[in-house]
Amino acid sequence: MIDESVWHYRRMLFNPRYKTVGLLGMPYYLFSEVLAPVFEMGALATLVAAVVLGEFSWTTFGATLVVIAFANGALTAMAVLADDLQSRLYRLQDVARLLLLAPLDLFVYRPILVWARLKGTWRFLRRDKGWYKFERNARAADLGA
Repeated sequence: MIDESVWHYRRMLFNPRYKTVGLLGMPYYLFSEVLAPVFEMGALATLVAAVVLGEFSWTTFGATLVVIAFANGALTAMAVLADDLQSRLYRLQDVARLLLLAPLDLFVYRPILVWARLKGTWRFLRRDKGWYKFERNARAADLGA
């Protein structure tokens, strides 16, 4: 788990002795992986509070959501293109399909990621040291062949 790794190597955080890893890598993981669920749940609570208090504008919410989805999709698309330029493992039509699906990352993949992070953080706080290994499916094994 990321939480355990950051906790185990906490002496590296912001420590110039570890150069880039201590000054950039570890803080990045702390904020983007460990603390992200806290901020994501805070954002969700703020959204619910805004709706309850009548301070919520559906048009602003919709516009913001579209902008975030496409900005996130652009980052995902750049990652897909960078990988394809480097490896050339995928057919052009598959790359095109991934690029078209990139804006859905916010609505499909991100909630799964948030749930996994929350579970990991909860287990870390409960001092649960279980391994919880994921089983690979048949399709993933076929890609390597």
